[in-house]
Amino acid sequence: METTNIPPEPNQDSNSTGTMDSNITRLTNSLNKLNSELETIKENIQKRKTESTTMKILFYTGFIILLAGFIYSSTTLQRAQLKNMDQSIALIQKRVNLQLSMIEKVFLEELDRVQSTSRLLAGNGLPESLQRMSRAISLVEPDSEKMKGLITRVKNDSNELSQAYSKYKIKLINARKPLLLENE
Repeated sequence: METTNIPPEPNQDSNSTGTMDSNITRLTNSLNKLNSELETIKENIQKRKTESTTMKILFYTGFIILLAGFIYSSTTLQRAQLKNMDQSIALIQKRVNLQLSMIEKVFLEELDRVQSTSRLLAGNGLPESLQRMSRAISLVEPDSEKMKGLITRVKNDSNELSQAYSKYKIKLINARKPLLLENE
């Protein structure tokens, strides 16, 4: 295929060159406008990306600070609760120990009182000694009238002492009964 150069017609060429130049100018202007709009859009997109990144950074920073604050306050609260619980347990332990020592003291005092009362009631001591003495005197054979009088006198004195002691024991028991009822 051969190309032939056909010379343009003089009228057509100047007209066509003018229209072409105007078309080129118009297209160049449009292209420049589009290019500037495209640059503006690129700049806006870049600004929005930067703003979006900044907002993300601010959001995540705020979230991390909030999370750290929550963890710190939670830990502090737990420590305070543990300290308070330890103090409460120590106070309760002291109260229990004090009550136990008071109960032990009252129990020992009551035990001593009951033991002393039971010894009195059991007849140990003076009444038993007087009975043994009376039995021993009963076995003795008086040789003389004077000895017979002494034996009788000792028996009478021991009987009086035994009766006086029995009366004292009854008074003592009656005086202690209200104590038994109060402590129960």
